[in-house]
Order: sequence, then structure tokens, then C-alpha cells
Amino acid sequence: MQGVTTALVVAILIGLMFPNFVKNRSQFYGAFGAVLVIILLDGLGVMVQGGLRVAVYGINSLLQVAGLVLIASSVSGRTLGELGAEAVGAARDIRGQDDDEPIIKAKRPSDAAVREPLRRQVDEPSVPIVLDPTNAPEVPRKPGDNKGPLPFE
Repeated sequence: MQGVTTALVVAILIGLMFPNFVKNRSQFYGAFGAVLVIILLDGLGVMVQGGLRVAVYGINSLLQVAGLVLIASSVSGRTLGELGAEAVGAARDIRGQDDDEPIIKAKRPSDAAVREPLRRQVDEPSVPIVLDPTNAPEVPRKPGDNKGPLPFE
């Protein structure tokens, strides 16, 4: 979790060094405030033990998510609503779902329909199995291969 906070601090420092990258100042300073609270809660979490430490860890993770979203929206110049709508649209594109097209789920075949063809394949082999070595077909050899049964000898 410390790596996420480090990335947020780096993004904030870049935004402070290059202010032309930041398009929405209020969201940028909201992310800055979230990082400050993360640092304070992290220090508090080290000082206390028990259940409060777990609560501080959970709050830190939520603040890190909020900080990332605020940094992304402040740099892109979009509002949180626009980012959310864009994320929903991207999820629909990834799933291949259109607004006009209904979702049709394929039915799963029953277990008997799947097992029966497999059972037939096992019970009726398509290649005969030769168990008698005297009736086995002879392996063709190359003309200069008279040294023995194996080419390594």
C-alpha cells in the first residue's frame, strides 16, 4: 500500500512543478488533502495496536483510491461524473455489449449430453490395437541401415 501513496505523492509533486498539467485545481487539491490524511493516518496506525489499526488501514486504502481518482480527473480535465460515464462505456465495450442489443446467455449442455459422445469414443476405438507382436507390421528401414535394430548400436 505504500507504493500507491508514493505514486500519488510523485503525481502531486509533478503537478506542483508543472502546473500546466493540472486542468482541474479543486480535484488536484482534493487529492493533495487525501495524501496528507493518508500520511497522518499511517503514522497513527503505527502508534496504535489492535482493531483501530485495521480500521486505519481500511480508511487508508479508501483514501488511496480516492486520491488516484482525483489525480486522474484533475490531470484529464474531466469531472468525476464524466470519468464514471467513460468507465461504464469502456466496460460495455470490453464485454462487447451494446445498448440496443439484448444480452443472450447460452445454455449449458447437460452432463449426459457431454458424457455420452465421450463414452462412445472410449468404448469404440477407431484404431485397432494389435496385441500379438508376431502379426505386427514390419518397420521400413533405409537402404544403408543394416547395423542393428537400433540406430545407436
